Amino acid sequence: MAPPLQTIIFVDVDGVLNVGTKDHGASPLALSEENIALARRIQKDSNAGNHLAAEKISSLASHPLGSSEEGTYEKFACKDDRNVSDLLVDRLAKLILAAGDGC
Repeated sequence: MAPPLQTIIFVDVDGVLNVGTKDHGASPLALSEENIALARRIQKDSNAGNHLAAEKISSLASHPLGSSEEGTYEKFACKDDRNVSDLLVDRLAKLILAAGDGC
């Protein structure tokens, strides 16, 4: 009798459990509640000038998810300094549970 099959799931957290956008020449900008709030404050401040990073975060947060899901990317924003989206972690957990006992 063959041994039971085991399934291993490798997860690269960046882009799987969080959302971000490129910031040319720097680390990616994380879509977090803190960054969204800061970006919106910068955009409201007439003295802030043209701040590309704030525009990128605001644009990403307000971008529609598409035809298969309601809402905008803001719903995937990280809520604290762990830099992972609770909603995306929940979805990954459901996939792991669906994989069954061999995972």
